[in-house]
Amino acid sequence: MTKRVLIAFLLVAATTLSLQAWGPAPDVSGHWVGRVSQEPSGTQFDFEITLVQNGKHVTGTSRISTLDGAEYYGVLSLEGDLKGKTLKYKELASLESHALPGTFWCLKRGSLKLSDVEGEAQLEGDWSAPQCSPGHLRVRREPSGPHDSHE
Repeated sequence: MTKRVLIAFLLVAATTLSLQAWGPAPDVSGHWVGRVSQEPSGTQFDFEITLVQNGKHVTGTSRISTLDGAEYYGVLSLEGDLKGKTLKYKELASLESHALPGTFWCLKRGSLKLSDVEGEAQLEGDWSAPQCSPGHLRVRREPSGPHDSHE
């Protein structure tokens, strides 16, 4: 009898854990704002992403700019997939590029962990790109407003 109860408990626990791991993905749609840095110098850039989520698949754009008034900036298309609270993404192509002469914007890829920081949704993680030194990215979701179109 004890063996049957233990087996039943283990089956229920395994099913619960499985449902939590494969349950509905959190919604990351919206406009996110923050910073991206590049190693080893620690150079920082303003960074924004606008995401549209369909199931666990995400598409959108990113915008990177220098901190000195955004005279130099780039807009890139991106896509990714959400697994649990991790967004695995890659930037696909440059849509607009106004880089410093002799430079280019890196097409980044990485994994961003979704978390709640002081009541605000945050995506954070490391990135890498061909021909570029790697770095770190952190953005917070902007509050929804009347101009949001991610419903």
